[in-house]
Amino acid sequence: MIKKATLLIRNLERIYPMTPTVKTSLSNGFIAVHHDYILAIGQGQGDKYVDKDTRIVEGRSHIAIPGMIDCNFDLHDCSSNKLWEIGELLVRHGTMIVHSQPLREAMMDVLHPIQVVDGHYTEVNNDFPVYDLRQPDAIRLRRFCISCHYPCVDSLDQLLMAKICALQHPHLHPLQILASCTYYPAMALGHHDAGKLKRGGRANIILLEGGDFTSVLSRFHGDESMQIIKDGVRLWPYLLI
Repeated sequence: MIKKATLLIRNLERIYPMTPTVKTSLSNGFIAVHHDYILAIGQGQGDKYVDKDTRIVEGRSHIAIPGMIDCNFDLHDCSSNKLWEIGELLVRHGTMIVHSQPLREAMMDVLHPIQVVDGHYTEVNNDFPVYDLRQPDAIRLRRFCISCHYPCVDSLDQLLMAKICALQHPHLHPLQILASCTYYPAMALGHHDAGKLKRGGRANIILLEGGDFTSVLSRFHGDESMQIIKDGVRLWPYLLI
């Protein structure tokens, strides 16, 4: 018997799984979610995963990407109120996992729903350097990470930083830039199951208005029109599904 989805996102213009290669995508696709993990990804409607209890999200005119990961954050000096504010803003802009200096255990829950990881970024950062907006030409490697935490930039919007990177390097493949916010930070932190959309993986999904990721990178008209789904629950807009 086929397991049924608790949530089905269908009619997506394009899905970017970031696996098996970062330049792979699916058109006219669906994502079936069972509680907090991805049940299936494919092309078509995904009708076989639907029953009377399945919630449907129409993905027309939207693309799906993995929840973003920031491997260059530093939260250890923040107050509890500031941590809550930062966590809310990061999720609102699509960043679902952050790497930070060790926090007091009592502070970890304050950041909910952001997941904070200690990871081992400092051990592998030569393989996945952090892109510096102030020195864009310093990045000459194929693999790098984009962070929204810069002393000279007042932003908690990792996608905005990706757009600036695309402007500074117009010849970079758009999916290389997407990977620098998702797949590469996950690899740098040793979280090999994060930064992807795959069967059995966590249902951390961002829906962005547009036909492809190239069109998303070209937009600078203010707040993105997006839906944030973390662990199978839509956190933005504020409507539980």
